[in-house]
Amino acid sequence: MNRTERTHGGSWHRRRVSRRRLLGGALAMGAGAAGLALTACAEEEEEVGPGTPEATPEATPTGLETVQTRGGHLRLFEFDAMALDTYDPHQTQFGPLYNTHGSILSKVLQYEDEGEQTMSPDLSAAPDGGPGMPEQPDEQTYIIRIRPNVYFHDTPEIRKNYPEVAGRQLTAEDVKYSIERQINPDSPQSALYYRRYHWEAVDKIELVDDLTLRITTKGTIAPFLHYLADRNAFVIAKELVDENDEMNHQDRMIGSGPFILEKFQALQTVKVVRNPNWFGADDRPELGTGRPFLDSRETMWPAVSATAVENAFRKKQIDRCTMGDLAETYRIAEDVDEVVIVPCPQSGGPGIRFLTDRPPFDDSRRRRAIHLAIDRQTLCEQIWHGPPERPHFRLSGPIAWMMRRWAIPQEDLLEKPGYRFSTAEREEDIAEAKKLWDAAGGSEAVGSFKIIFAGIPDFIPNVALPQTVRMLKEVLGIGVETEVDPTGYTTLAACALRNTQGAATGTCEVIWGYDNGWIDLDDWLYPYFHTGGAKNSYRLSDPKVDELLDAQRIEFDYDKRRELGLELQHYLLDEVNADLKYGNQNEQDMYWNYVRNPWIWNWYGSGYLFANTWIDQNAPSYAGRPT
Repeated sequence: MNRTERTHGGSWHRRRVSRRRLLGGALAMGAGAAGLALTACAEEEEEVGPGTPEATPEATPTGLETVQTRGGHLRLFEFDAMALDTYDPHQTQFGPLYNTHGSILSKVLQYEDEGEQTMSPDLSAAPDGGPGMPEQPDEQTYIIRIRPNVYFHDTPEIRKNYPEVAGRQLTAEDVKYSIERQINPDSPQSALYYRRYHWEAVDKIELVDDLTLRITTKGTIAPFLHYLADRNAFVIAKELVDENDEMNHQDRMIGSGPFILEKFQALQTVKVVRNPNWFGADDRPELGTGRPFLDSRETMWPAVSATAVENAFRKKQIDRCTMGDLAETYRIAEDVDEVVIVPCPQSGGPGIRFLTDRPPFDDSRRRRAIHLAIDRQTLCEQIWHGPPERPHFRLSGPIAWMMRRWAIPQEDLLEKPGYRFSTAEREEDIAEAKKLWDAAGGSEAVGSFKIIFAGIPDFIPNVALPQTVRMLKEVLGIGVETEVDPTGYTTLAACALRNTQGAATGTCEVIWGYDNGWIDLDDWLYPYFHTGGAKNSYRLSDPKVDELLDAQRIEFDYDKRRELGLELQHYLLDEVNADLKYGNQNEQDMYWNYVRNPWIWNWYGSGYLFANTWIDQNAPSYAGRPT
């Protein structure tokens, strides 16, 4: 067979931390500060390499192919057209929309591989104007140069609607505005800047010249370079924001990235086309010049049934296919020689959140009882199907398993109550759950409570809901009310926002849904669990949690920072139980082998990596593909 398993980094297995250096004259820093150069996400690779890895801006994943035939139109099924709150890249909370933003907008830095956490320059320049990392004269100062050949998208439609933006040069002022916008306390939108905790670390931003800015932080902030590369760290044009501090319209999704938005039909399709004036076109000469190589990428809302998905893939109406049942993936791959399987372990995953500042879940015994009552292994098996010889998910703690730099190692996690799955261990957990529930007054004291379930993906209402209800009934005797958000997440997100703001009415006692997976330790934990955190819908306030969260933020030594992160995660699982994560899918995507350098993703937001993808129109398998 010709089928292979490929990733950006070659083999998924047994890759180690490498040593790197900063570009642009930057100081060599520990990866605890830079948030770079992590071990792979291989399911076999549990060990984080020794020592302190260094930042590696110029290093890029190996194994990418050199373009042979530029052009082509890539088509796939995905949820990119999910725009349920706002099109504003600084305000939206919905991961699928991040893909469109990631394709069309630019950031100071970007991740080449989120699993490995290798970082590279995007807008950031070296002194000679080419790509380079920011300089860091000391632990609180960052000098950022902007590349001189960066221009906002320019099309007839953009010139008609936003003539002051079309083709305008992107400057240091745009970077400054994009940061300060999110921490402006006078903005009527201030409550909706969920990433403001990044930029509240900034003391001042000085414009050295049109293409250079100096950022000084209030103190040492270990993940600050990560903030400049995070999934939502987009640089926008001020002219696209209205007097109400909004840019909530698809026509305003104008950036300087590798692709230009051509079409966005909510819950239907998204199409982006090649930006012929992209500043990064020739940054990867080993791949070829003139990136992005694709003429366009069209992402269509997924077909309803697995049969429809398979038929579309076999007929080459789509070039990439993801099956809910991993056994189906391997069945198709065995049947079609020209299929390439690409492992994409997902950092986003499902779980339960509790509102902890009022009854009934202000009592941690009740939260822990539910934590122990749910059989994670069985639940995940029901959600994600696959042959037992091919692992199709892993259980996860507060940080998803594939983020090996920060996550609790799988062998340690599986020893913890709530994660153990032998018969004897499950019996112990069930007995402890009943004991805690009864000690807190049992179901009579709790009364009725409701769990709101997300409506997308469909396995949540169809599988997770009945399984969760069954387990709670069988173990604790709880008969809960349930509600499904018919929009997917709009109702749920609005309810969670009211939780965060401390509302007295319209709040959610329990939420069951997907959460976006993140990258750095800080993003996984700080906004969710710190008192007053921007995403703390639990209303949690715990002095020990705050102490550990504050400590990891200022710790530049990677090993020490990791230990703080592990201590915090164990405490959250052993004592707090405000957020119960279940597992994360080990997704296996199928591509026709005429798609070269396929997109490797851990979660939405890395659409810019499609700049490296190309379609080999000379490949035998390309024959018969519909135009």
